Amino acid sequence: RVGGFDVWQTSLKNPEFHSFVNSCGGLGIKVEKVKDLKPALAKALKHKGFSLVEVMTDAELI
Repeated sequence: RVGGFDVWQTSLKNPEFHSFVNSCGGLGIKVEKVKDLKPALAKALKHKGFSLVEVMTDAELI
């Protein structure tokens, strides 16, 4: 919307990627608030296996 482009395929739903990573034996963390981002990144970087930090954003701003 910001760029003036047509909006299409916005009704698609993504899976919860953090849950998928957890089910595969990794560390998946979902971040919904800015204050939680830094601790989540630190935890993910300290984790001995694979990790993912899923950051939720406002699609209306994109």
